[in-house]
Amino acid sequence: MALSSGLAAFSSLLLTRQLSRRGGAWQTALGSVKAVRRGPRQQHLSSAPSLGAAGASPSRSAVRARAGKREAGIGARGKGDGRNPLLAGVDAEEQETARRVLELADRSLTSFSVLHSSFLSPASQAAIMPILSNMADVSAALSGGYFQAERCRVSVGPTELMTAEGVNLDGSGDATDDALALAAGYPGAVAAVRVSGPFKHSQVSHGDFLGAVLGTGITRDKVGDVILLEGEGAQVIISPDLQDFLLSSLTAVHRVAVSVQPIPLSDLKVSPPRIETLRTVEASLRLDAVASAAFRLSRSKFTDLIAKGDVRVNWREAAKSGVALKSGDVVSVRGKGRCKIGEVTTTKKGRYAVELTRYV
Repeated sequence: MALSSGLAAFSSLLLTRQLSRRGGAWQTALGSVKAVRRGPRQQHLSSAPSLGAAGASPSRSAVRARAGKREAGIGARGKGDGRNPLLAGVDAEEQETARRVLELADRSLTSFSVLHSSFLSPASQAAIMPILSNMADVSAALSGGYFQAERCRVSVGPTELMTAEGVNLDGSGDATDDALALAAGYPGAVAAVRVSGPFKHSQVSHGDFLGAVLGTGITRDKVGDVILLEGEGAQVIISPDLQDFLLSSLTAVHRVAVSVQPIPLSDLKVSPPRIETLRTVEASLRLDAVASAAFRLSRSKFTDLIAKGDVRVNWREAAKSGVALKSGDVVSVRGKGRCKIGEVTTTKKGRYAVELTRYV
């Protein structure tokens, strides 16, 4: 019996070892299958050090400090949901542009330097400048190259750096030489080139010159205003880092061979706009009523222009002729200039007397 018990114990031990070996093999095989199913990315994640490992993640105090700076500063992002409360009043069309400029302002404070946005439309400028003007420790200026430039870059930086350069921070000024220099914006923010050619007998437009510039591969946000020189060519405001590229790349405009030379901003030839003031009395402040009087068009003709997309109010395309205007609004019509709504008063008969300034 002792021998039988010994043989039974030996068989049991042998069977246990065999099962253990097979189990280990199965575990190894199963682990390989799981690794294949997981794929490379999950294997990488599974092999990453734990949060407690040295250098695996920033300390909690560092994270809190960084978050505190982000919330205390101008903050490119809002709290929690990714939205910035500073952008609450900005139109949806301008939200992304405004967010990028706020991030630029944030970086300018961190690096203690003046930075410049892309060239922005007047609508984008109107959306972002009031926000920047209310921020502490940061100042902004519009850099367009000349007085009353339409497309401008927003130059933003610490207030002490901006004021040290004497730039025009509020957009004020008149057409004097000093004001013209200030209105060019921050020094070095923009550059200018002159495109010359025999255009006296060629019908070339603003679009022809702009199209030729963009045809070189330069994007629209790197180009400012294009100022026509009748019979001679045009002057183009551009981002300084692309000036040399344009000098070598632009060779023709509307099948006319051209030469391109850099020019200082002080040499820009800009004709001051012709200004006409007038007054109209209307039953309402509807767009078609007030603006048709400003441009001396019939209401039906003006309505047709709205339908064609040729009319803009405050730089945005007017969708309806019944939009109510107010003092300070700017109405522009393609090919006919723009007008600004001045003082609005009510007559004894309950009609609206509107002061208008038209820029031709």
